[in-house]
Amino acid sequence: MSASLIPPEFTAALREIYNKLAGTEIVWVVTGSLGLAIKGIPVTPHDIDIQTDRAGVETFARLFRAEMVDAPFFWESEHTRFWFARFLIHGVEVEVMGDMQHRDEEGFWDDPPNLEANRLFIQVAEMAIPTLSLEFEEDAYRRMGRRGKAELIGQYLRMC
Repeated sequence: MSASLIPPEFTAALREIYNKLAGTEIVWVVTGSLGLAIKGIPVTPHDIDIQTDRAGVETFARLFRAEMVDAPFFWESEHTRFWFARFLIHGVEVEVMGDMQHRDEEGFWDDPPNLEANRLFIQVAEMAIPTLSLEFEEDAYRRMGRRGKAELIGQYLRMC
C-alpha cells in the first residue's frame, strides 16, 4: 500500500470508522477508489465506499448518527441494487452499501456477496483494513457495467 495515495483526511475518517466498527459484529470492506488506492493502484479517492449487509448499514447509521447525510434506504438501478446510507466524516463523504446485488444478462439478480469469505486485510496506518481482492472487484465493476474501472484493475493485475 502506498500511503501517498491516501489523503490525510481519508486516513482520519478511516481511523474513526475502523475504531467504531471494531467493537461490533459488522462484516465490512472498503471498496471503490479508496479500496483501489489502498492496494496501490494510482487513483485519487473522492469518497470512502464501504460494503456490508443491510444490518451493517443500519448499525453504521446508529453509530454515526451525528455524521449522517442520508438515512438508510433501498436503491436500485438497471444493473445494481443495495441498501444505502451516506455520511460526512472528517469532511469526507462516506457511502455505505449493504446486500449489494447485480443483475445478470438474463435479468436475474445474483446473491449478495459473501464479504466475510472474500475479505483481504491490508495494513494502513497501523490498521488492518478489510478490502476485497482485485479479482473480485474487477468482476464486480464489470457486472455494474463500469468497464473503464474494470479495465484499469485488469491492467494492474496483468502488471503484477
